[in-house]
Amino acid sequence: MKRRWLSALLLITGLTVAIVAALLFLMLESPRTVYVTTAATKDFPVEVVGFGQTGARRLVLGFPRGGIVAEVLVQPGDRVEKGQLLARLDDTELRKRLEIAKNRLELARSSAKQSEDRLRNQISMLESSLKKARKELELKRKLLEAGAASAAEVERARDRVEQLERQLESARRSLENDRISRQAQIEARERELEAAQKALEDARLVAPAAGVVETVTLEPGRSADGVIVIRQPGAAVLEARFSVVDGSRLRIGQKARLQFEVWPPLELETTVAQVLPQEPGTEWISAQFAEVAGVPENDAQFKALVTVEILPQAVVVPELAIVEKEGKNFVWTVRHGRARLVEVRIIAKNPEEVAVTGLRAGTVILSRPPSDLEEGERLRLIEDPDE
Repeated sequence: MKRRWLSALLLITGLTVAIVAALLFLMLESPRTVYVTTAATKDFPVEVVGFGQTGARRLVLGFPRGGIVAEVLVQPGDRVEKGQLLARLDDTELRKRLEIAKNRLELARSSAKQSEDRLRNQISMLESSLKKARKELELKRKLLEAGAASAAEVERARDRVEQLERQLESARRSLENDRISRQAQIEARERELEAAQKALEDARLVAPAAGVVETVTLEPGRSADGVIVIRQPGAAVLEARFSVVDGSRLRIGQKARLQFEVWPPLELETTVAQVLPQEPGTEWISAQFAEVAGVPENDAQFKALVTVEILPQAVVVPELAIVEKEGKNFVWTVRHGRARLVEVRIIAKNPEEVAVTGLRAGTVILSRPPSDLEEGERLRLIEDPDE
């Protein structure tokens, strides 16, 4: 009995010592102070980045429709004036089309006039016949009263009047319907003529402003998918270069942020005004931006961030929160006051933020995790003032 009591006492003493030691270890372990933020849900702007500087404006000119280039009248280095012919397409078929359109319009107008004249003559004859028939009916009624005509004769005269009235009403409806139909045909032929005239005009590439020819990629005898670029000296423009991959996603009208390398820092909002073709021998695509107030003087360097896509309701974390390990991406989260590494997949990124999957919105994450942080390490959390 005494031995059992002694064994129990020793067991209790050992457990007490272990618990006290564990508590002392926890009390002595110093927590790591870290900055935290919350994974947010929002519409995420996917941005591509380019770099450039203010400079001279460039006009990119091309034929609006396909065809074969017949003649190119300028070359790089030439000075051109506003309205000057730069190149033209083979317009042989276009001129034939224009002549056909003119003839079809003339035929439609002539046919409409002939049809209207015929129907008006028919109406005039019916009106004359109806007038005579009404007089005949009135005469028959008087003769019936005098006993000189029968009721059947009066009835036949009345039937004749009603018949002519129906024919006249039908003829007038025919005239109106024919007029509407013929007018529609004429308008269709007029549109054909306008389209043929516009196609012939589009076969001529004309300078919209004076300047110096910078690039010519049109060649006689080849398809009209090239361009002529004119630089306008003295006209300031915002232009940036993008990688071919990013540049292929640029479209006119996309929103852009321009961050200028000046002090104090300057960021201006604008839109893409032109996307220039990739020049031979280069590995970039250039874009020009719409004019905006407050641009520094010429030769000011800037970074252009263009929104090419919006991801609706994406889970977003700071770019600095992403940790790369063995070709995979992670973020540090907090569980019961300790560091926990969670794998995520990046679906889009911009210079400041990253859209991810594999993480719930509202999760507390380390915004700037220390490089030597270990799994399970105790943490002291401070809200990141920059997030």
